[in-house]
Amino acid sequence: MISEGNMAKPLDPKEVVTTQEIVISNMLEIAALRELLFQKGVITEEEFIDKFKKVDKKMKEKQK
Repeated sequence: MISEGNMAKPLDPKEVVTTQEIVISNMLEIAALRELLFQKGVITEEEFIDKFKKVDKKMKEKQK
């Protein structure tokens, strides 16, 4: 038996975010992490770009 305590509660419109907001948030987080890695000398921008290209190529090959 399902009690009222187990029923789904309506979403609060103030807490709902759009896909676009999530994408923008993720982009900003990645940009901040990239900058920190470059500033701290963990990786160079060239290393990042090389790795990005390799990962991008691998993902595209998987989609075929």
